[in-house]
Amino acid sequence: MVVAAAFVDFKKAFDSVSHDILLKKLNCEFGVNGSLLDLIRNYLSGRQQFTVLNGVKSDLLPVSMGIPQGSVLGPTLFVLFTNDLPRSVPSGSVYMYADDTTIYCVGETADLVIDQLNKALREFYIWCLNNRLTPHPSKSEVILFSKRAPMGPIAPVYLGNSVLSLVTKTKLLGLIVDQKLTWVANVLETKKSFAKKLDLLKCSRFLPRAILKDFYFKVILPAVKYGLVLWGSCGNSDLFKSIERLHCRAARIIYNLPKDMASEDVLRHVQWPTFLMYYKLDILRLFYRAHSESLPDIMYENIGRKRVSAYFTRDHNCLLVPRYESRYMKDSVSYRGASLWNFVIYNDKEASVTLNFNQLRKRVSSEDYFIDFKFECTSASAIRCRQHSLYIIDHCVHLTFKFVNLF
Repeated sequence: MVVAAAFVDFKKAFDSVSHDILLKKLNCEFGVNGSLLDLIRNYLSGRQQFTVLNGVKSDLLPVSMGIPQGSVLGPTLFVLFTNDLPRSVPSGSVYMYADDTTIYCVGETADLVIDQLNKALREFYIWCLNNRLTPHPSKSEVILFSKRAPMGPIAPVYLGNSVLSLVTKTKLLGLIVDQKLTWVANVLETKKSFAKKLDLLKCSRFLPRAILKDFYFKVILPAVKYGLVLWGSCGNSDLFKSIERLHCRAARIIYNLPKDMASEDVLRHVQWPTFLMYYKLDILRLFYRAHSESLPDIMYENIGRKRVSAYFTRDHNCLLVPRYESRYMKDSVSYRGASLWNFVIYNDKEASVTLNFNQLRKRVSSEDYFIDFKFECTSASAIRCRQHSLYIIDHCVHLTFKFVNLF
């Protein structure tokens, strides 16, 4: 299948919200009335603004539109204002995170999905006109997700009277998504950013070791690990190993270890988990939530389905593993996560009854079977729980948008 996706940006999204339309939607769609509606009206109205240029202030002017930014209510009011946007675009699927909007269509050929996407964008543009929000064509992009390059020229995609640029990769909520979902571009960017952060860490070596560790584990590492459950499945193993080497370099900087010390010895000396261990734990956390049915419904439909068995056996806590016909599917989150969870259940029958994930994480982190687990190998329990033709994952692209929004 081919997926055409448009990543749309608004011009001054928060500053362009009409107070009248917002208050009307709050009243008609959400039942907000009486003193609460008056409170929100009072919160939005009566504000003024001015500009400072070369130390000179302009006159105060009233603010007749927009939602105050930097407040708790700001994003909430904007989400309520755009709540009817997805159902106003019946020709396509819409995912939103605040003002970041993704519209996509799925079909058998590039021509079909481009035609469908143009219909969806016309509906989207009509909604924008009715709600007085202005899309930003020059900052909006289109990608064709396909395992094969489309044949022939691609028809233009319009947003209003403007033609959107067709790109091979784009940034979606902090992750770089490419047209084949290989995650190579994202890992390369992560590697580049990781190296720059380590240069900053190196320049701060005069600080005490405890502060350097806190800076690494509380500032640098969380930024690098962002979206790891997705881009960790990058088919280029050398790129992932380069991230692992940078993780070891951080240990050398903080503990002042020799450069020629082997990476395994470095991590063993400082007693740090490997980056691969972080990746496996992140996937395990996601599928622990799937097993406990605490994921959003729209994600639970695609991952974490339990194996149905008429008998109470060890396998009754296993998850269904999607079938795969290519390395592309075997590297997906849905396959890797279910396989890892089943492998843990197969080796530790009490893992599924652990009270919380922190206890499970501590339990498996010290087990050799979990440390040595490799996604290239399929466990016996995963094979037994392999899904049949009754339920197959439709499109990895659908999962991508849902997981990115989760992060």
